[in-house]
Amino acid sequence: MTKKHLNAIFFVFISALLVSCAAQQVQTQAPFSPHKFKTDQYEPKVDNFIIIFDASTSMMDKYNGQRKLDYARDIVGRMNRTIPDLKFAGALRTFGQGKCLQGDTTSKIYGLATYSEANLEKALNTITCVGGITPMGTALDAATGDLKSAQGKIAAIIVGDGKDTGTAPVAAADKMKKEFGDRLCIYTVLIGNDPKGKIIMENIAKAGQCGFSVSADQIASSDGMANFVEKVFLTKVPKKVAPPPAAPAPAKPKDSDGDGIYDDLDGCPNTPAGARVDRNGCWILPTVLFNTDKWNIDEFYYLALHEVAVIMKNNPDLKMQLQGHTDSRGGAKHNQVLSENRARAVMKYLMKKGIARERLTTIGYASTSPVASNLTGEGMAKNRRTELVPSRY
Repeated sequence: MTKKHLNAIFFVFISALLVSCAAQQVQTQAPFSPHKFKTDQYEPKVDNFIIIFDASTSMMDKYNGQRKLDYARDIVGRMNRTIPDLKFAGALRTFGQGKCLQGDTTSKIYGLATYSEANLEKALNTITCVGGITPMGTALDAATGDLKSAQGKIAAIIVGDGKDTGTAPVAAADKMKKEFGDRLCIYTVLIGNDPKGKIIMENIAKAGQCGFSVSADQIASSDGMANFVEKVFLTKVPKKVAPPPAAPAPAKPKDSDGDGIYDDLDGCPNTPAGARVDRNGCWILPTVLFNTDKWNIDEFYYLALHEVAVIMKNNPDLKMQLQGHTDSRGGAKHNQVLSENRARAVMKYLMKKGIARERLTTIGYASTSPVASNLTGEGMAKNRRTELVPSRY
């Protein structure tokens, strides 16, 4: 074989290898162009922030075509590129973590230091592997210590899938809130779509009282991330415009039901007093999920159901219908009884919390009203549920 032939074969081999490598690189995120805030129009809403990043084993799972770890790192990177150049102190702590990071189950890998986009990006890029359990509660406790020296307002941002955490993170978030009081707000960013993980992340944010929970998908776009960064980090500087001499004072927006959403934006008027609402002003009620062929209530839902009972006690004109459902497995008669048992289980829980029987009704729909596909385990898990539907007398 001639040298010319050998060169040709080598060229073909290298070309095939490059094509193969390129084929393995899946583009999972649309190109991102960070929103540029005009710094003369905003001032910091917080003085300090800490990002608590999930690097536990479950973050190796795939979501939207890539590892959850990579998706989470990309989301935090987009946040980092969107935060404007104002005076913040920042920190980054991981938990779980593999051999690429030092420490036991949680490590602080950046700050608390004067915030720098470049330095935070450098720290973020060291998170390349996963490992271990999900000691989110331990990480929250450690973050409380990281913030001891912080002066002023604080934002704690937890990024993870919420899986296999138990209830420890909620208790740790409560302790953090008690430590810093009104100075602290807690925000959570859910990676993936695990139902129990979503509930855990929502309850952690609720413990902060002034924060909120979002999914990573909601803030992945340029506009979504800009909205998130503005709500967490920024306050608009009021424009100094003198009103016209004879102009009447603008009427104050009304919030008739006192839920924090103005009437012209409120999609659910007459929300019960004290109820937590979403951005549309609608009461955030839990959906209780059940294991296959079971109707016992998992402890994950106790906190949310206790809150429902408190709201009902404070609103004596409120009734609640409990609607039980099943997945598509099992016969029609079996599923009907099972769905009714699931509805009654929630009713009994609320009765134990002091809600009168006559204020509660139950109904079973068997498998006739799925909210997700019954062709997958994940879809069936969402269909095994009891929904709470409030009404007035």
